[in-house]
Amino acid sequence: MKFIMMIVMAVTLFGAEVHWVESYKKAEMLSKKEHKPIYLFISAAECPWCEKLEKTTLKDPQVIRLLNSKFVPVHLIRDFDTIPSKFHVRPVPHHYVVFDEKHYFYEDIGYFPKDIFMLMLNTTLKEMKQ
Repeated sequence: MKFIMMIVMAVTLFGAEVHWVESYKKAEMLSKKEHKPIYLFISAAECPWCEKLEKTTLKDPQVIRLLNSKFVPVHLIRDFDTIPSKFHVRPVPHHYVVFDEKHYFYEDIGYFPKDIFMLMLNTTLKEMKQ
């Protein structure tokens, strides 16, 4: 029984990932339906800071839980994906929190370690409620 519990815990811990929505249009529809803001992450294929963010911060279980529970997360790669013209795609990594189809609430650029990233997301959520 202990062995089964250890396997379940390992799968839960290491199998968790952000549930990225594959397009911004779909993210808008889910945002309206679920009443959640969109977290938009724009990266580039050959960006070392984007890769670092993806391999560290965005793999952290706390970050994953927050993004999956409080946001509609969408990751677009500027070299391959269609990105709405209202968003800047340079420089990357670029972050947006969008609360309706016409405006975005938060915009920032760069790599963030987990603690700063979590603070940014939680602060944005609190400010959106005010």
